[in-house]
Amino acid sequence: MSDPSYLLFNVDAQKKILRGARAAINLLAPSYGHHTSHTSPHAFGELAQSVQLDDPQEMVGVMCIKKIAESMDAFCGDGTRLAPILLYNFLQEGAQLISPKANLQHVIMGMEKGVKGVVDFIKSNLVKPATLPLTFLTAQLANHNIKGVLPLLRVAYDQVGVDGNIVLEPTRATPQKVTLERGVYFSTSPISGYFVDEPNLGLSELGPGTLHIFDHPLTSTEELLPILIQARQKNHSLIIVAPAISKNALSTLAMNHLQHTLNICCVQKTDKTPIECGLFSKAWVTAYGVTLQRDEDSLLSVVQIANEIDLHLKAHQFLKQVTQHGVVVGGGAVWLHALGSLDQVIATGDEHIGIRLVRQALLAPARQLIENHNKSSGAIIHQIFKKPDSYGYHLITDQIEDLYAQNITDSSAMTIEAIEQALKAATELLLTEVIISNKQTLEE
Repeated sequence: MSDPSYLLFNVDAQKKILRGARAAINLLAPSYGHHTSHTSPHAFGELAQSVQLDDPQEMVGVMCIKKIAESMDAFCGDGTRLAPILLYNFLQEGAQLISPKANLQHVIMGMEKGVKGVVDFIKSNLVKPATLPLTFLTAQLANHNIKGVLPLLRVAYDQVGVDGNIVLEPTRATPQKVTLERGVYFSTSPISGYFVDEPNLGLSELGPGTLHIFDHPLTSTEELLPILIQARQKNHSLIIVAPAISKNALSTLAMNHLQHTLNICCVQKTDKTPIECGLFSKAWVTAYGVTLQRDEDSLLSVVQIANEIDLHLKAHQFLKQVTQHGVVVGGGAVWLHALGSLDQVIATGDEHIGIRLVRQALLAPARQLIENHNKSSGAIIHQIFKKPDSYGYHLITDQIEDLYAQNITDSSAMTIEAIEQALKAATELLLTEVIISNKQTLEE
């Protein structure tokens, strides 16, 4: 293809992405394990601003760390740092262990097998009932009143009726308001978190732009390139809908979205609601569906709600996580006690490389946490391996203790989500084939 507005993704680009990820991790990781280390999405916006690298592909690495951290904000605990640490170590170990001759698909299959084995072991053997006092989270529930939004929702339902659509749109403006538009809704299967720009609400807002619908599975990146380049030239947002999307195609779209070269969202349509290709003035995309704002179709009520409302929902979600799903031993020790499960995973060929990547990554959380408190991690980790699965390193007493008995635990939901998100992100990065770059960057 002669158009110079795209750049092939290669080994050099992967190294640059890793350097960018390292720059972001160097800011995040040192506070992992401290009591106030859960970071808000606003703080991650500041992170993206503070890490400004000249190379756009290095900035993709920064944005990958930022995105996976934001995706963990809805979970109780320090997942906003745990998931990035796991992701970075997947990438770092991958750069060292994956040779050019390795079968990348088999390596990823090994990683998936390893993570599944670890998650199954944690669920079966390491999750315990929550005994932590929930005073802090209960206080959050008491301090955030959502009564103010109920009249807005009543107005919205009165406007659109039972067959209409309602979109909750975050806003910092006051007063909050409800507006009536024309739009259409169709349901989708869950999409990659890289397309979600409002992590607190699981929402991505696009527009104006173009909706493209494919009646066949998308398996080739080459098939997407003309659409991506056209959208770039017109500065349009882009929603791509297909019955199935390959990992390679999805990864390519996600990485271009992160680079801010293109404003893209890719979804898999799961219902039979008729919808036509064409322009839209605005779109809201969540893991449950897409709502397009157009001049025709059904009624659409847009409810603008202050961001603070979400804090109430998040506190309630935290309570449900720890009470319904239980907890695991904290201090990064859960990963150390789960390492032995990898010995039971059946793998062949280059899948063993993927298992090794998982094994090395699982050491990272405990190592990072211990070293953040100016201790040598090697000997301490070696001692933890010899102890029962409720034991870990107590940072305050500087002893190997029963952390569960001391209420030093993590939400099991957060723990499992962190490694699954890290695996998904690492897979998308490893499988990315093309990154669209603007012409000015290529000329330079």
